[in-house]
Formats: sequence, structure tokens, C-alpha cells
Amino acid sequence: MPTTIDPNLLQRLMALPEEQRSELAGCLIQSLDDVDTAATPEEVKAAWTAELNRRAADIDSGAVSGVPYEEAWRQIAGTDE
Repeated sequence: MPTTIDPNLLQRLMALPEEQRSELAGCLIQSLDDVDTAATPEEVKAAWTAELNRRAADIDSGAVSGVPYEEAWRQIAGTDE
């Protein structure tokens, strides 16, 4: 797993019991949610609508093509050879 986190710190954190890792993950996620620049639900919806429209237009114009479901999941799982 490529990361810019200090390997020693990551190793120590990964050695924590599952319950403590879960709590740490929650704290880290909460720290991201607390950012003052968080978008409103309306802004998020508008951004996703624009992105989906852009992607649909790219497919319709032939600028990009889709990937079959099975291939996409192989790529996600890292088993694409």
C-alpha cells in the first residue's frame, strides 16, 4: 500500500487492536469532516450532477469508452493481468 506516512508510525498504528484502529479511523474521518470549507449538501449535489453530466457527455461523444463490469472489478481487486 503506497503511502507518504512514516513507515514506522504506520507499522505502530497497524499493530493496534482492531477496536483502537476503528476509533482512530473515526477520529481521523471526523477531523476531515470538521474542516470549515466543507461543502453544503446542495453544493455536493450540484458538483456530482455536473460530474455525471460531463462523464455522460464524454461517453456519448466517444471521447471515452466503458469497461466491462468483470474487467472493472478485476482492476479494482488488483487481479487484472
